[in-house]
Amino acid sequence: MKYISLTILMLLTTLFGKASNMDFYTSGNFFVPIHDTDISLKKAILTIDLADGEFVETNVYYELYNLDVSKNISIKFEAKKSDKMPLDITQGIKDFKLTVNGDIQDIKSSVDTCYTYYANVQLIKGKNILRNTFKYRVKKNGDFDFSAPFNLCTLNCWANRQADDFTLRIIGGSNYYIADEAFRGTPYSHEKYKYNFWRFKAIDEKYYALYSSGRSDTLVWHKTNFSPNDDMAILSSISSVNDTFGWVVENSKGECVGRYDGDCGDSYLIDVQDWGTVPKEGHKVVKYRAEDGKGCVYISNKVKYTTKNGEKMQIVNVRALPSMKSSIIGTIDELYGDLPTAVDCLGYVPSVDDNSRDKWYKVDIDGKVGYVRADLMYWNSMNTF
Repeated sequence: MKYISLTILMLLTTLFGKASNMDFYTSGNFFVPIHDTDISLKKAILTIDLADGEFVETNVYYELYNLDVSKNISIKFEAKKSDKMPLDITQGIKDFKLTVNGDIQDIKSSVDTCYTYYANVQLIKGKNILRNTFKYRVKKNGDFDFSAPFNLCTLNCWANRQADDFTLRIIGGSNYYIADEAFRGTPYSHEKYKYNFWRFKAIDEKYYALYSSGRSDTLVWHKTNFSPNDDMAILSSISSVNDTFGWVVENSKGECVGRYDGDCGDSYLIDVQDWGTVPKEGHKVVKYRAEDGKGCVYISNKVKYTTKNGEKMQIVNVRALPSMKSSIIGTIDELYGDLPTAVDCLGYVPSVDDNSRDKWYKVDIDGKVGYVRADLMYWNSMNTF
């Protein structure tokens, strides 16, 4: 959390999207006053559009009330960048626009360790409408994994220490999670379709909501006198494809019935190819690890496509030992556009080569035991392909 000038926190709304190759990372703030202010936040509408696979669009509507006479205030927006973000400010963020009371504002920008936007705006006495829109890039490359956290607690830093009327709108995205500790106790609504919706506590002891409709819709959450006690995030997953462990639910026979998402009262929320619940009675949560020979592996989207027998595919060599010097005993092939080719994981071991830090998955290929480089594969606690 970052203090700007006197006692006012910048309203940090950190947004970042990441492809699995981490090409882009963008974080952004709402425009807020740099200096202390007696301006109240009467209404806030935060709209997040997930529909575009390349860019995520943010639309912020603020209704501010100025008790004093007309005044000029300086406001600032920052977007942190990683080492791999382009220096050209237009490449990470585009269509950046700010209006105050319908007038487009003159925006100054710079880029160093952060992308920074500045504006000096005129606020009249009484009600003022501020709108800020922009898109930030999440370069999509095969599997798409994103996370968009929002520091809601800074809503409490305006003169009235709350948003008198707050609405969250999430557009698009047929399946996603919401870290919603701040929203507990108040229901969500939707605009079009019937959907599945669960609220649960995950293994990290944090509370989430899962939205799943199979088709794009708009999810809405609304509350008056909103003074959040926690932050929130929108996530494509609450686990990482780079993990080598995961939690599953087993039945009384020791059979895996699904990946564990969290506790829903007397049930467990599980994920197989879709989401559902199983009763806690007769089931238990178990940690699966690659090194224990659990789960499966499949080809990472980092592996480039090649042509074999006239068909476009990804190919990973299977070797007799966990060594680049070892003989190739087979391959894992995945045709372009097909579901992942998952193979059983028998272990997760270091390379036998001197001075090598490579890790290898031990796998079963058509009854033969071999090894594949871990950096070329994803591990999953359960084969649902």
